Amino acid sequence: MAEEQTLVLVKPDGVANGHIGM
Repeated sequence: MAEEQTLVLVKPDGVANGHIGM
């Protein structure tokens, strides 16, 4: 599950936000 956090830091576009489910 650490990969998702990395994606957010690497690609803070919007797809990452959707992945987390904010």
